[in-house]
Amino acid sequence: MCRNQSSIDKVIHTMCMLAMTNEESMAELGGKLLSVFRAVCRSDMSRIDDTVGELCYYDGDCYDSSEESRNLNQSLIRLEVFMDEATKDKYDREISSIFEIGQMIRIMEALKIKVYNCCKSGPEFVSILSTCYMNAFDYSYEEACETLNMSISTFYRKKKRAEILFGLAFLEYTAGIRGTFSADCGGSQLSMAI
Repeated sequence: MCRNQSSIDKVIHTMCMLAMTNEESMAELGGKLLSVFRAVCRSDMSRIDDTVGELCYYDGDCYDSSEESRNLNQSLIRLEVFMDEATKDKYDREISSIFEIGQMIRIMEALKIKVYNCCKSGPEFVSILSTCYMNAFDYSYEEACETLNMSISTFYRKKKRAEILFGLAFLEYTAGIRGTFSADCGGSQLSMAI
């Protein structure tokens, strides 16, 4: 669908028009959402690992991939049967928080898939989003450019496009529309898959 950068800009502009918004609003929405996801990836994921580690009876119990589920289940049973009410309440709140974060991560992954599939440059946009927002390591812009093998100006242009597409994907996700934005344009059906 997208053969070069100008065609990507045209597709993004058309998608924004179809969503009754503009590129600046979508860049702002995408940036804010990605900042929230960055906080989840950088701080909450380590907190989740700590909580799961505390629930495990022996260090490393829950991290053996062949027995991870069984060991976590045993830890939860120990929590339910042997812990006092204050401890149960503490871990109930932590576990609820973990499930909320898990839901947020599933949404983030669904939005990444939409961006990935939007056009030929979709995989590159997802690489940019993953490097800048969706990992535990805090890359500087120079490190991100080096990692992605891009000049700083190319990086900023593509990062903005990726943020816009992420914002559009979120609009689609929250609107419950599955697969396309579409509108009737003078008798012809115009559809942009994101």
